[in-house]
Amino acid sequence: QNILARPPGAAVLDVRGAAEFAAGHVPGATHLAYTRLAAEADRLPSGSPLLVHCATGLRSAFAASWLEIAGREVIHLDGPVPDFPPTPPRSTTKPTAATP
Repeated sequence: QNILARPPGAAVLDVRGAAEFAAGHVPGATHLAYTRLAAEADRLPSGSPLLVHCATGLRSAFAASWLEIAGREVIHLDGPVPDFPPTPPRSTTKPTAATP
């Protein structure tokens, strides 16, 4: 399965750690570390298949199994995904007026 040629409507679920996700991720992906699935599964997009990936395929295999048992439609991407550039952090400061 190719993450860039995913089925129409499929949502991408990245189950890597926060630092890995921050270092670069599939645009539009939902991030939820596989260790947080049971506690936060209600945050996941519903009504569409979930294309689940991690860095090597091991964590995503655990996550995909758990999600399938929970009744979700899952597409497990086994193996690494292409490198994506990091998303620039959003500024939380308000712009200031320019002084003459």
